Amino acid sequence: MAAIAGAGYLRPGARLHRLVVVSLSHIDDRRRKFWSVICDCGVSKIVQGSAMVSGRTKSCGCLSRETKRTSRLDGKVVIGGVFPTNNGGSVTVIEYRDGLNIKVRNNDNFGHESNTCKRSLLTGSIKNPYKPSVHGYGFIGVGKYKVRSGGEKTPAYKSWSCLLERAYSAKLHHKYPTYINASVSECWHNYQNFAAWFYGQPNSERRGFSLDKDLIVGGNKVYGPDTCSFVPNSINMLLVNCSAQKGLMPIGVSVSGSGFQARVAINGRQKDFGSYATPEEAYEAYRKAKESRVRSLAEEWRRDLDPRVYGYLKGWKVPDFKGAKC
Repeated sequence: MAAIAGAGYLRPGARLHRLVVVSLSHIDDRRRKFWSVICDCGVSKIVQGSAMVSGRTKSCGCLSRETKRTSRLDGKVVIGGVFPTNNGGSVTVIEYRDGLNIKVRNNDNFGHESNTCKRSLLTGSIKNPYKPSVHGYGFIGVGKYKVRSGGEKTPAYKSWSCLLERAYSAKLHHKYPTYINASVSECWHNYQNFAAWFYGQPNSERRGFSLDKDLIVGGNKVYGPDTCSFVPNSINMLLVNCSAQKGLMPIGVSVSGSGFQARVAINGRQKDFGSYATPEEAYEAYRKAKESRVRSLAEEWRRDLDPRVYGYLKGWKVPDFKGAKC
């Protein structure tokens, strides 16, 4: 599956309707971009970018052929008839009782079957629970876990939607580049699987805790059941990655008069750990204070942490001075 693209984010891997972008093919003398794409049916072709973005081109041509094959003879529906749906897919009629009782199968890898009526069939108003409708990858699936409860989105859905956004939103990547190359385990593309895991976690709905993907496996970029855990926000906020910082000084060091100050954020406030003649000395003071603070929090929250997270925090190290420069 691929991320659904908008006009400003057409790039390899982006999805528009049935087409997934493979690479930029060429730019013609009118500076129009043409892209190599592959259709959901497996056919490859070259398509003008603006045609995909505007919706003029939605497939390799298979969608049009399917539409022409639909069985709409005098408004009649027959078994085996193929009908396009408004979400870009199509369904096949597999059982027909009357105009209010028609059984159809979605023509995709999941083949979900559902009951519908003639009006919905002819207007394409048939929902597919396996259609990747959330950030181009996530689908709701079929199961007991709902998106809403009491008119509000459920905690599981909010968490699931958020991690998909972090992994696949080009807009968010532009604002927070540390999420570039992040991904979500394929089993979590299905909301039902994620929700089952979510409600089985001891701290998933606890205030002050959030989902984290890289405190079980350091540097991990994949959100999945084997790599994620819920941890206190105080720990998440403390483990700031140097790559997200800007400026000439490494993280934890700032210019102070003619010297250099070492500082660590504790409980949301910066605490000074001395002034030094060189940035190297200040960074060393910062390193010791930071590692001490991380280990202290690990002990403070030990009973609430996944044992793997606790072990990771106890052995956590600040990068050396050379690796910390931004």
